Amino acid sequence: MKSRRLEKVHDDLELTFRPGLDELDEKTRQLYIALAIFKDDEAIPQVGIERLWQGLFRFDVEATEDLLDDLATRALLQINRSSRVVRLDCVRYLLIRTSVNSIAGNYIPEIIARAVEAGLWTTRRALSVTAKIPNEIERARMCIVLLGTARLKRNFHPTYLLA
Repeated sequence: MKSRRLEKVHDDLELTFRPGLDELDEKTRQLYIALAIFKDDEAIPQVGIERLWQGLFRFDVEATEDLLDDLATRALLQINRSSRVVRLDCVRYLLIRTSVNSIAGNYIPEIIARAVEAGLWTTRRALSVTAKIPNEIERARMCIVLLGTARLKRNFHPTYLLA
């Protein structure tokens, strides 16, 4: 008979990979989680991360490089200095992305708006996420924040998202 009790941390994927995330302070964890806006298993231009983090926490290029170095030291991502691209640790990143994507309401409107402004997300993608937010108030809040980006077409009416 198989024991239900875990014998060691490596018996459970979440327990194996969570320590690297749990050691991050709240601001760093938020910045790392914000990377979920990028496509899976794709090289991320460092300049894209710089723009995102600058919009979220007013990070400058040096602060971004320092934090990326720290995250690389923790094995949460890999940096290619010559091409200035970043790759996220697939398993940890997918655990985060799965938890973030499990409920559309978990998206932070300001992060999505910043991604749209920086050209990292299309307005179509942002609206697709918005339409899946189950809470009407949160969905309306997302619409308001997205309308503030000036990236939506003038004739766009988000009323179908509020029904």
